[in-house]
Amino acid sequence: MAVWGASGDGMEKRQPVFGQATANTLVPGDTAYDGTVLAARQKGNSTFDINKGGVPSCGVGTSSGGCGLASRFRELNLTGQIDLARFDPVHLVLTGDYVRNLGFDADEILRRTGIVYPKENQGYQIRLAAGMPKITNRHDWQVFGAYKRVGADAVLDAYTDSDFHLGGTDAKGWVLGGSYGIATNTSFGLRWFSTDEISGLPLAIDVLMLDLNSRF
Repeated sequence: MAVWGASGDGMEKRQPVFGQATANTLVPGDTAYDGTVLAARQKGNSTFDINKGGVPSCGVGTSSGGCGLASRFRELNLTGQIDLARFDPVHLVLTGDYVRNLGFDADEILRRTGIVYPKENQGYQIRLAAGMPKITNRHDWQVFGAYKRVGADAVLDAYTDSDFHLGGTDAKGWVLGGSYGIATNTSFGLRWFSTDEISGLPLAIDVLMLDLNSRF
C-alpha cells in the first residue's frame, strides 16, 4: 500500500518496504522505484542502485539515484548470561549475544541486483562486567569490557548502537568502561570505543564518552 500527498513543494509518497517506513519527494526525472528509498540509514548494509539496473553507484555523486537494501532481514537472536554472586554485593557477569540474518540469500541477491556480496550476515558480542549489577547508591561501581562484531548484513544498520563505530554495521572492536555512583540514582560513566571496518576501505573510529546518568 502506498500513501500519496501533494503540497507546494511537490508530491510525496510513503510506503512500507521490508517492514520499514520509507519516504521520497518525487521530482522530474525520478522513477517509480524512488518511493522505496529507505527513510533512515546509518552505514554498513549492502545496497544497490534501484534505478540503474544493479550498477553499484548509489550514494556517489548527485545523480546516482536511490539506495535499496540488497538483503532481506529475518533475525535469529540468542542471548545468554552467567551471574556469579559469590562476592555479593560485587558480581561477575558474563553476557553473550549472537544474531544471524536468516533472510540473507546471496543467490537471490545476485539474480535481483546483478551484484555479488560477501555473506556477512552474523554478529556477536561478549561482555564481562564486575561490580554492582545496578548502580543505585553512592559509591556503587561497575567496570566492564566487551568485544563486538557485526557483519554488514547481520541486522538493519538503521537500528544499531549509534555510539559503536558511530552507528551502523560492518564493524568490529572493543568497548571498555565503568560507572560510579555519586548519589542515590545518580552516577558518572566513562566508555571507550575502539572499532574498525570489517570489509571495504580501512576505517578506524575511536570514541571516548563521559556520561552523567540520573533516574527519577
